[in-house]
Amino acid sequence: MPKSNNIYDLVERAAARRRVPRLELWEEAAQALAEKTLPVINGFEKIFPERSPKTYYDWFPEFRAAVRRGSDPNDFRHILKRVIVSISHFSKWLKNAPGGPRGPQPGTTGYSASDRTLFPEIDELTRTGQARSPFDAALQLARQGKVKVRGPGTPESRAKRVATRYRRERGPHQR
Repeated sequence: MPKSNNIYDLVERAAARRRVPRLELWEEAAQALAEKTLPVINGFEKIFPERSPKTYYDWFPEFRAAVRRGSDPNDFRHILKRVIVSISHFSKWLKNAPGGPRGPQPGTTGYSASDRTLFPEIDELTRTGQARSPFDAALQLARQGKVKVRGPGTPESRAKRVATRYRRERGPHQR
């Protein structure tokens, strides 16, 4: 039998793990529940069998509207804790949920910007014949201390990084 858990705990844990605003994730989860894109194991059960014939599937659109109005899902915790979802279905849904990739935006860390400032010097060294290749030019610049680096690193490893980026961005036969 597949493992399952209640939707309340799954969404709350996922928001904390992904470091996304929990109310935004709840809004997406409420929409998925209402549209049945996140399958519920007990969706056709009656919420309050002794008082009302309303099932969880009947209630989800109301829940979605409440969350959109800004109601905190904690107010509905007593119901959400009884909504059972397959963990594998939830994980699959969560992969497509907003929140995007974690970590810094590409190009905002590392040496790419400082390496690119050396490209004109590499062009000049190879054009004038002072260097036979982009690696040779980058090695000369690294030995002059012009290649930025944090921590230990040989001039050769720094030159390799710069030359690799140069070839990738400018093409292999730049002269």
